[in-house]
Amino acid sequence: GINAEYGGSKRMQAKGAWKGRTAGGCFNHPSWRFNPRFLLKVRHKRDVNIKISQTEDNHIGFYILKGNDNGKIPLVDPPVISKSGFKSKKSLAIPATLDKGINYVIMPCTFEPRKEGEFIISSDYGKGSLEVVPPEKHLVFEAEWLGKSAGGCKNHKTFKNNPQFHVFVEEETEATGIVNVDDSEFKDYLGFYVVKSEDEKDLQVISSKNIVAKCNFEDSMQGAATFSLSPGHYTILPCTYKPSSEAKFSFFLFTEKEVKAIMEDKTEKIEQQVKGAQGELVSEKQAHLRTIEDLKKNGR
Repeated sequence: GINAEYGGSKRMQAKGAWKGRTAGGCFNHPSWRFNPRFLLKVRHKRDVNIKISQTEDNHIGFYILKGNDNGKIPLVDPPVISKSGFKSKKSLAIPATLDKGINYVIMPCTFEPRKEGEFIISSDYGKGSLEVVPPEKHLVFEAEWLGKSAGGCKNHKTFKNNPQFHVFVEEETEATGIVNVDDSEFKDYLGFYVVKSEDEKDLQVISSKNIVAKCNFEDSMQGAATFSLSPGHYTILPCTYKPSSEAKFSFFLFTEKEVKAIMEDKTEKIEQQVKGAQGELVSEKQAHLRTIEDLKKNGR
């Protein structure tokens, strides 16, 4: 966990840790969105020094971002106000000019993901507040485009062979979806479709009428889009632009409200893993049965 500590009148500081999924790395990696974040507000315009210290010997740094009143930031193209470099040092600091009325979000991180350790973020200005920003709710789906399941985009009739993920939304929520391939040798473009569906069965047809959101095919490592989801069932179909482009991939779904994963138990099983907001690993059949039982209990 992350615990905020407030210093005296001359300094603010907060302690935290990069551990497990929260060791997300810098902006070069889609997992940066899991890093700890802190909301910094000041009472007066002031030139300050912001410092990060660590217990390990990781390459560390931090970003200063612009957030809303709750410290939330856009998960696609977040507005960067300033940033430090990344160095393998016990501590580093940068000067910054902070204005009253702006919600600054400080995101400490290591350069590479999965580098764990504890840190302290601090400021030499004590007339303000430094608060932990709660993480977004999220689901993580992991699968592979391989052989028949590398179906390409909806321009090809084989699109329906792609791995498909099913979710159920109880309350309207803002969402951000990210598809990622962690392979620098991969050459095709990535994208995804979010389609309103009647149930958790795999899509056989996609039309412009039932597409709720989609990601443009512009990048070979990552595709992202932000959209709204009203209550109901949805099918998420990540894909490459061309068929037969094989790769392992991850799909991240960040939401403000809780969203449940439903996995259909297929005869020809495509190996997929689902990790919920608590980081637990759930098999396809378990996720399907658990969610259906929840829906029955709620009279849905």
